[in-house]
Amino acid sequence: MNEEIERVLLVGPAGARRDADREILQRAGAQVVCVPSLEEFSAGPGEERFDLVVVDIPEDPGEAIRQCELARALPQAKGAAVVLLTGYEYSSDSRWLAREQARPDVCVHRAAFASLLGAAA
Repeated sequence: MNEEIERVLLVGPAGARRDADREILQRAGAQVVCVPSLEEFSAGPGEERFDLVVVDIPEDPGEAIRQCELARALPQAKGAAVVLLTGYEYSSDSRWLAREQARPDVCVHRAAFASLLGAAA
């Protein structure tokens, strides 16, 4: 993992998928904080700073855009890269992300997530 990325905020519903994502990030050397939603995280107190925000995007494109906007607005993640993680093929969906102004730094398919980070899956 990039040495500049030490702390990661992982956003997604609790369960096996989020556990697997957390494990990938930890194997890549990151300290990971998991939250079920950005709304719940931003409602709590926090002085923690994050280098990266990984959001498991829901099926609804509008919700993906909203989650990206919330990630960018978090004071604890100012300047952090935002990764939208999906299990869907994004040949057409990447177009709606751009068109709808979500502007993630990266939109990656779940199958490529470990490779992107340089971690063994």
